[in-house]
Amino acid sequence: MSQKSTQKEKVQENKTEKEKETTTKSNKAKTKKTGQFSKHLVCGICGELFYQTVIITKCLHCFCGGCLSTYFQENDNEECPICNVSDLQVKNFELLDNLVRDFLLENPEKERKKEILEELNKKNGFLDENKNNKEETEKKKKKKKKKIEKKGQSKTKNSCSICSLSGNQIQPIKEYNLTKLPKSLFSYNKFERGVLVKYLEDQDFSFQDMWEQIMKALENGAYSSTDAPNFHNLSPNDKSCESCLEGVVSELIYSYRTNIPNSELPPKITKRQNCWYGRNCRTQKKYDHSSKLNHICEQTKK
Repeated sequence: MSQKSTQKEKVQENKTEKEKETTTKSNKAKTKKTGQFSKHLVCGICGELFYQTVIITKCLHCFCGGCLSTYFQENDNEECPICNVSDLQVKNFELLDNLVRDFLLENPEKERKKEILEELNKKNGFLDENKNNKEETEKKKKKKKKKIEKKGQSKTKNSCSICSLSGNQIQPIKEYNLTKLPKSLFSYNKFERGVLVKYLEDQDFSFQDMWEQIMKALENGAYSSTDAPNFHNLSPNDKSCESCLEGVVSELIYSYRTNIPNSELPPKITKRQNCWYGRNCRTQKKYDHSSKLNHICEQTKK
């Protein structure tokens, strides 16, 4: 009886050992498979799982949107961090985001901390981050339009030439007294702003002197649609409301700056290469970037 019991115990032990061995092998295989799969879901910059994935269509390298945005901001040239290919087109890549999401359902321990993901989201310049702002702007435009239709104030003698609204603070743009440069001039590019201020000082021009020159040039049709694409149909007698005035002044000063001969500017200013994104560059607020590349030019890269 004891021999039979001993044999049964041994059989049971062997069975248990085999089950453990099978489970261990299965776990190892699963871990190996998980590792092999996850390595294809890792950003080439941060080395972590993709988050809000973007793809460079020219070389097909993928990165976290926030990582690539930060990389572009910290480097003068927008090139692929892996292969250095230039002339890039970057697109959001939802397929990889979906794969990462499925992977994390089975491997939740691999997910990054919420604070890190929120920070990446803030840095991601490839998101339609202005979506809410655009919707809000559209609402304001519709509201403005309804207001115009309701009051029957579509372009009259006392209305703004830009937005067509009437009001008390509307005046011909030639009567504007330019005592300081607009805050938003050159898309808040402080370096280009400094170049203009230094030029005016060297020429012994005041801001008002510059404005009078701009009005003469505008009256003579010196500014083409390329120089001032948003306001090239204006004349000095056209009127502007206070809300539109800063945009008008900024655009016309930009036109003035583009018409300054290179011979009247320092070589260190004129020898800079043009930024691919020109006046639309989102990085030009950074002094280091704007001092190395010229942004008084139109965008050449989409």
